[in-house]
Amino acid sequence: MIDAYDPLRPWFVSNPDYNREDERRAVEAMLLIDDLTQQAMTGQADIDTLFDCLAEQEIDPLQWADDAVAGMERIVDAGIVFVSDETGLFLPQGIRHV
Repeated sequence: MIDAYDPLRPWFVSNPDYNREDERRAVEAMLLIDDLTQQAMTGQADIDTLFDCLAEQEIDPLQWADDAVAGMERIVDAGIVFVSDETGLFLPQGIRHV
């Protein structure tokens, strides 16, 4: 199942040197990026705020944007048809938020 935000979502990358606290911080950072992404996409946050957050997490904002575009292009190339749901998001046809 594909969510409209999937190409923009950060992925948790496990590090064998992480202890429990390191993992907790990484998950919290990932969730912050996810929240700011959704806020930026819905106009509730400025894209510069998201890009600043990415840079603070040592993620190149422009590379992140390029990766997101590439993910969206893969979805389009696969022929997935997006339709608007009640939230105004465009989702693959037949998929709705629960």
